[in-house]
Amino acid sequence: MWYKYSIEIQKLPIELPDYVSDILSDISGLGGRALCVGGAVRDALLGIKPKDIDFEVYGLSYDQLGGVLKNYGRADLVGKAFGVIKFVGPDGSDFDFSLPRKDSKAGVGHKDFNVEVSSELSPNEAAARRDFTINAISYDPITGEIIDPYNGKEDLKNKILRHTSYAFAEDPLRVLRGMNFIGRFGFDIAPETAELAKSIKDEYKYLPKERVYEEFKKLTQKGVEPGRALNYLYNTGWSENFPHIHDLQNIEQEEEYHPEIWLDEHTKQVMDQAAKIAIEQNLSPEEREVLIFAALCHDFAKPKTTKRIMKKGKERITSHGHEEAGGPMAREFLTQIGAPKHIIDKVVPLVENHLRHIHLVHTPNKVPFVKKLAEKLHPATIEELHRLIDADHTGRRTPEQINMGLSIEKSPEAIEMANLAKKHNVHKGRHPDFLQGRDLIAMGMKPSKEFGDILKEHRNLILDHKMTNKEQAQEWLDKRIRPNLLFINGNDVLNYTPYKGAKIKEILELAWAKQKNKELNSKEEAVNWLKTL
Repeated sequence: MWYKYSIEIQKLPIELPDYVSDILSDISGLGGRALCVGGAVRDALLGIKPKDIDFEVYGLSYDQLGGVLKNYGRADLVGKAFGVIKFVGPDGSDFDFSLPRKDSKAGVGHKDFNVEVSSELSPNEAAARRDFTINAISYDPITGEIIDPYNGKEDLKNKILRHTSYAFAEDPLRVLRGMNFIGRFGFDIAPETAELAKSIKDEYKYLPKERVYEEFKKLTQKGVEPGRALNYLYNTGWSENFPHIHDLQNIEQEEEYHPEIWLDEHTKQVMDQAAKIAIEQNLSPEEREVLIFAALCHDFAKPKTTKRIMKKGKERITSHGHEEAGGPMAREFLTQIGAPKHIIDKVVPLVENHLRHIHLVHTPNKVPFVKKLAEKLHPATIEELHRLIDADHTGRRTPEQINMGLSIEKSPEAIEMANLAKKHNVHKGRHPDFLQGRDLIAMGMKPSKEFGDILKEHRNLILDHKMTNKEQAQEWLDKRIRPNLLFINGNDVLNYTPYKGAKIKEILELAWAKQKNKELNSKEEAVNWLKTL
């Protein structure tokens, strides 16, 4: 075989609670052996603190293992068919303990596998079911032994993603899992693995949406260089399963604005810059996801909107209208991969407005501009749009500039837009309303269609920056609804009092004040009051 079996001693920084160490000792005392496997070992070797720690236990039966674990915490034995026990310790930490197994494909579906659980398998044999060499390394926390049958450490060192065996092709989800590893760790795919992945690209149709989304979610939430995922999809042929990504290839852009020239290269750079921004700003996983999906999707419409035109005697490349046209395409792609609605509803308006900051320069009324932009973006925000603009603006470098570490200045228009938005309370969301239905009821109105009309008028005044505080809103509302609610009018004053001219307005204002204070509660009461004047 092409791999070699190797064992070495190296203490890895995998921190275990004392009770887990006691569990491992008890397993050893019964003649078994517990090895730490999978991502925890890989991450420890990469210098990343492991989060999920899994163990593979050799030499014990399922019931024996369950008996040991029950002495230390809660052991969930419902995974017997797969040899898996979910264990929760006294401190609430959870670990997976499993027996070694072999998997063999039994059908076309992602879950159609025969599973053979056997405590008699060797670590070498058990590792054969792992997807990539970097995930086929195991570690004995007691002895410090590292067991690496497929030279995964060497691939980690060289940043190569390589399959362990041709069994890789039995599960097409492994290709997408490789995509998120590429983006998370900055790896390149081994040529033979790319070819093997290409041979099963048509198996994509059997994958459930929720599993596809999970891999894209990991890419966007954890990717340090998520732009590498595009090269990975192109090299494996899997981009054909995602036409919006596939069509980014071979689209030339105007060199004056895009020195990197090619659209797919620009998109990769924007995704990587978005990840950099996410790290610098310590964004939450969901904020990262929204930003990097927006970076991926922001120019989806360029392949169909890009044209060559003559301008001032010179041929230019334009993509007019690609922002607005890109929104539906982003929605289509995100729906295809099973992204949840709350993510889609944020990404789409970011894509549709990613060049709005440019219009700010030519806008005389800049405050209404940012207020209306915040309204248009909802549920996304100007803060999120600013991040996307920064990623888009700085993701425009030639290979030489990248090698030199040259950075690009951020957009001054976007900075002005963000500062205005902060000043006027629309940076993190829409401007708040000053009036609500209860304010109208307090003024004596009864719920009706007019409620909506009045609140909409008030909303438009806020967005036009003609209403800036609660007091202004109350004054406006008073004037807006008084003609319809006041029990008496000018003719009543003329008919029941000796007053004329300017005095009529004064009496009507006094009547309105009494009506609001509940001193006048009907037309009859108001007329009787007039007769006393």
